[in-house]
Amino acid sequence: MGLLLLAGGIYWLMNTFRFSQRAVQTQGEIIQRYYEQGARSRLTVLVIKFRTSEDEERQFKESLGTLNFLDATESEVGRMIPVVYDPDNPTNARLRLRSQVWVGPVALTVLGLIVFVISFAA
Repeated sequence: MGLLLLAGGIYWLMNTFRFSQRAVQTQGEIIQRYYEQGARSRLTVLVIKFRTSEDEERQFKESLGTLNFLDATESEVGRMIPVVYDPDNPTNARLRLRSQVWVGPVALTVLGLIVFVISFAA
């Protein structure tokens, strides 16, 4: 189990790193904010629109979840917010919050490493 978590974490880290290397940064506008009930908690969902370097308008949704790195004023409708997107696939866009981008893959990798080490020690 630990090995699967570790492999999944490393895979996710590598994909995140590759994305960050080719991503283009721009500003997006929060055009909608709503809440969804997740399995364990209420999720804040932002709908953000931005323009690509080819001047195409795009939109994406970002679920902030329980690890909400934005306070209420930073996620108000109409607020401009940093966005990164893949220039080859602009539908692959994310908020440019380093903590938001890296927390998941780092946490999964660390958890996988811990479970892997514990399973060897037992």
